[in-house]
Amino acid sequence: MKSVVITGAATGMGLEMADIFAREGWRVFAAVLPGQNVDDLQSRNSAITVLRIDIANDELCRDGARAVADAVGDSGLDLLINNAGVGNPGQGILESLNIADTRKLFDINVFGTMQITQALLPLLTKSGDAGIINFASGVVRVPLPFSMSYNMSKYAVSGFSNTLRYELANLGVKVTSIEPGLVRTPLTTGLPDGDPFEVYWSSQTAEIRDKYESWMRPMNMKTAGNMDNANEPEDIAQ
Repeated sequence: MKSVVITGAATGMGLEMADIFAREGWRVFAAVLPGQNVDDLQSRNSAITVLRIDIANDELCRDGARAVADAVGDSGLDLLINNAGVGNPGQGILESLNIADTRKLFDINVFGTMQITQALLPLLTKSGDAGIINFASGVVRVPLPFSMSYNMSKYAVSGFSNTLRYELANLGVKVTSIEPGLVRTPLTTGLPDGDPFEVYWSSQTAEIRDKYESWMRPMNMKTAGNMDNANEPEDIAQ
């Protein structure tokens, strides 16, 4: 039986991928945040093993890797899908950006992806024919205005994938990144109550609003409108 670890598996694309792989007969380890509700996940397939991992926490990454190692034994791990990520911290224009929020976003999207991959690499190289799929984003092709922190994090994921591909080329581990466009997931729909752009602009100083709002607003509205035609998570998962 082939085995896969999928991060961010409680909702959205991660949930759909966990369900697909389980139905295809894979042994699925679904990594979710500690305390996160997994009723939907476990109702899809009772054979899915839930791992409580915050990928931004190195100790929890190591604990999760040990749990997978105990389960798969000498077979190793066949596939890691780094799907977990956040999009909201650090949003906005640079002049008024809270850099601490950007660091929080990078702790998950970039350093978290690196930590969980590092923890599972010994199991992936043991397999002899394994894969790593990292979810970057279409923003590495067409960056979204107002989303500098998120855009940067996904460029980093793309660079991570391209470099790791060389490191693992002789060890039987293939590495690729996926660059989907807008997807209707909790990452994009789990926004503050009300118009998120109105919430943002109302929190800015008069000086910032005078300099940026009149010509940034149309871009905000276009992004919001595009969400009406966003991809469904199950389409990307397939």
